[in-house]
Amino acid sequence: MLTNDILTQLNRNQLKLISWIYNECINNYHVTQSNKDISTKTDIPESTVEKYLKFFDDLDLIVRSSERTQDFYTREWRTSSRKISLNPKKFNPEIIAAERSTRIDSLLSFLDSPEFLLKQLDQKLRGT
Repeated sequence: MLTNDILTQLNRNQLKLISWIYNECINNYHVTQSNKDISTKTDIPESTVEKYLKFFDDLDLIVRSSERTQDFYTREWRTSSRKISLNPKKFNPEIIAAERSTRIDSLLSFLDSPEFLLKQLDQKLRGT
């Protein structure tokens, strides 16, 4: 499981990145964005993102997988898909599922709220 000992090893940007990954995994089950996209979203340089992902992988905080395909014309190998997920040995899947369920329930209650309905009605009346 994730412990304070592991967290104390991480610097501010590493905590920022692992928090971002955690939130993405709660919302989408896993991360599929490229390092460049992750860099843009977290304001951490792309090369540093790769270094941190390797570090998280070495600590067994994340599990990375990718598929590579060969371009038919150029014969170059390229990553066609990738997935970064939280390691279930460090992050309890039941807690993750409960947090995901809580976020979904919160969103659904917001969508049913009178404020949301009034805003939708106002937008339809204005034609936007």
